[in-house]
Amino acid sequence: MFGKKKAPANMEELKKMVASLNLPCTCPDCNPGAYNPQQVCHTHQEIRLDKDPKSNVSVPVLVPRSYEPMYLVDRTIEYINRESTQPYQLQKDARQRLRVLFLETDMMANLYAKNIKNFVSLKDLQHIFGIFNDLYFFGAMKNVRIEYKNRVWAAIGPEYTGFADTPSSGRQRSIVKIDPIQHHRLYPRKCGHEVLNTLLHEALHCFLDQFKSPRCKDKQCGFCSKRVENIGPEGHGRAWQIIAAKLEKAILGNWTLGWRLDMGRSTGFLHDLDHKGGQMPSLHDMTAWGFD
Repeated sequence: MFGKKKAPANMEELKKMVASLNLPCTCPDCNPGAYNPQQVCHTHQEIRLDKDPKSNVSVPVLVPRSYEPMYLVDRTIEYINRESTQPYQLQKDARQRLRVLFLETDMMANLYAKNIKNFVSLKDLQHIFGIFNDLYFFGAMKNVRIEYKNRVWAAIGPEYTGFADTPSSGRQRSIVKIDPIQHHRLYPRKCGHEVLNTLLHEALHCFLDQFKSPRCKDKQCGFCSKRVENIGPEGHGRAWQIIAAKLEKAILGNWTLGWRLDMGRSTGFLHDLDHKGGQMPSLHDMTAWGFD
């Protein structure tokens, strides 16, 4: 993408470069013709989500690797919105489990330990991940294993505290690796909440990786032709950014446990541009993502 030019090192440099390039936007709002349903290839399926806010029918069952990314974004935001308006029973139960975990146990205090591995079991982390899965991701993710890994940041950068990996083929399975020490080193005054940030950040990666459809064989589908911008080389592209921004706003408005969610959106995107040659956003993207 950049050739001999350096990738932007911070958000101010990114803003200047985006303004200078003024690339045409390829999102569904600005380029709806590219997302014409008649152009959708057979690999893309639909999610039958009841749009009636007063309805409380069963949560739809998602099929792995079956949805165009931006379509999946729209349906996921609809599901997140229901959590605060007319939640499914699955979301109500998850909300109650969350309250019990953080208001009636020492979990938050344990997450503030210098080495959380000594106080927070992997089963505890799986429990928190499962709550997020039910609250925000249809309860759809299966076979997600969480592991502790020291120096998880060594291969990707010192600002990283976790990593998620979902193979592009084979079974629907993801692995999330959490550094048990790095949160306290980087954020000693808010390290416990940063562990939650990392878990939700990686949960979103797992969700999109498990349920986005593979690229069309001929790559001519209107959806798939915009895959680079929508997914990104390391998963911090348009689809991830839009859902992550929605989660930050949703939790800010509804969370009662003193947690201001930070999904690390700018850090992840700048890392992708610097290390993986990702696609520069448009001016419209910058506004939609809250980067302007």
